[in-house]
Amino acid sequence: MQLEAFKKDRIGDLDLAHISEVQRGLACHCVCPYCKKDLIARKGNKKAHHFAHYEVADCGYGPQTVLHKQAKEILERRKTFQIPIFNVKYKDIIEPVVAKEMVIKFDNIESEKRQEKIIPDIIGVLKGHKIFIEIFVTHKVNDEKKSYIRSENASCIEIDLSKENRNIEQKFLEEKIIYNTKNKKWIHHSKYKKAREMAKSKWNKKQKKQDEKERIIKAKAKEIYHKSQKNYKSANILKTNFHLPDAPYQMEINKITPILNFPSKFDDYYQRLEVIGFVGLGKIPFKAQADIRGDKSNCIMISVENENCKNDDFYQKINTDEKEFKSVLLRAIKQIPN
Repeated sequence: MQLEAFKKDRIGDLDLAHISEVQRGLACHCVCPYCKKDLIARKGNKKAHHFAHYEVADCGYGPQTVLHKQAKEILERRKTFQIPIFNVKYKDIIEPVVAKEMVIKFDNIESEKRQEKIIPDIIGVLKGHKIFIEIFVTHKVNDEKKSYIRSENASCIEIDLSKENRNIEQKFLEEKIIYNTKNKKWIHHSKYKKAREMAKSKWNKKQKKQDEKERIIKAKAKEIYHKSQKNYKSANILKTNFHLPDAPYQMEINKITPILNFPSKFDDYYQRLEVIGFVGLGKIPFKAQADIRGDKSNCIMISVENENCKNDDFYQKINTDEKEFKSVLLRAIKQIPN
């Protein structure tokens, strides 16, 4: 339902008028804001008062055009505008361009003034700096316009009124346009490129520091690897007997081979070893892989393989459990006698 239209004055100029401000019927002298066809003011006693197209079908865009014009008139009259936050992101670095929301008072407002290839809805001027304001009712800023704005490094904000009631009261519309920031977004900011370069520089410094840290870790890991090779080359054929505290328990280590040394994401080091030997009086063969953590926690993870039986059967055969077996194996790996 259309409640506002353009009213012709005596010299043919058009001013926005509400249905309550005009005479009934064609005496209203109003035209549609969009298609400029004559309107009739329906002000009867049964239905709510409204404008309707006279002798032509409703174009459907009159209220949208009115909302667009109202928004521009509010900005021209008030010259006050709250701008939203704007951040630049480069990979995982966020650099603020507009760090916080703020209310600005323009020195001057210009409407529909051509700027070379584009005509912004509003141009706000503050201390010589221009901010374009685009009002989205039916058409948002298209890609071509965005590209031009960014190529010219111009500051531009879009206000989204596409979901607003076309007959919203003036005071609520003013609040939405001036102070609300949820419906506003930056198309571009003149300081965007500088902020992006700053974010990129911070990321490069962070990456350089991380690369250096990884280099040190790899160098230390390499050092550990060479030490482990030196230590375990002499232990390639190592035979040692171990005994549990409560019962005779025998383990024979035939071979300990370093497989891999590598840094972890926790900045400490792991050493992976392969251990081959026999255990128990029946000399049951086994092969184990041990990942030994190289920090003070002395954590070890061991997986045991046996071709003839599963883990539970394996531990049952040697009359022990997994925890005790791994404890003994750890002492064997570290060559610590019982």
